[in-house]
Amino acid sequence: MSKTRFLVIAVLVLVALNVATLVTVVLLRPSGPPRGMKMRTEPRTVIIEKLALDPQQVALYDGLVRQHRVAIREKEGALSQCEMALYQLLKVDDPSRRDSLTRRIGDIHEEIAEVHYAHFAELKKLCREEQLPAFEALATNLSQLFAAPSPPPPPR
Repeated sequence: MSKTRFLVIAVLVLVALNVATLVTVVLLRPSGPPRGMKMRTEPRTVIIEKLALDPQQVALYDGLVRQHRVAIREKEGALSQCEMALYQLLKVDDPSRRDSLTRRIGDIHEEIAEVHYAHFAELKKLCREEQLPAFEALATNLSQLFAAPSPPPPPR
């Protein structure tokens, strides 16, 4: 067997192995989240299911969600502007302006909490009497429902 023929066969075998590896990775890839991570269900879906909202209530709830998002975006925009202004003060030391901005940032965080509370108070008003126990159970887990997903554990 000549050296050229041997190299051609070796290259063809390597190409075949690469193709087989790619096919195996693509076809045998597990579906779903990576190991150690749970699929996060959208809060809207959890709320609708746990409270057993009827279609009319879902439509009203969706309206509340839209209003809530607008109000939160407005507050987050103001918060972002205050934080940028605060960090600009690192260039020039102005203690009174810094104190004023940090107070305003705290006030905005308080306003955001009030917007969240009002949103869920409105959701409670949508509930019928028989849905209130489910709402109360849901209310104890709201912070977990809206918490950012925790990162996966570090590899061992």
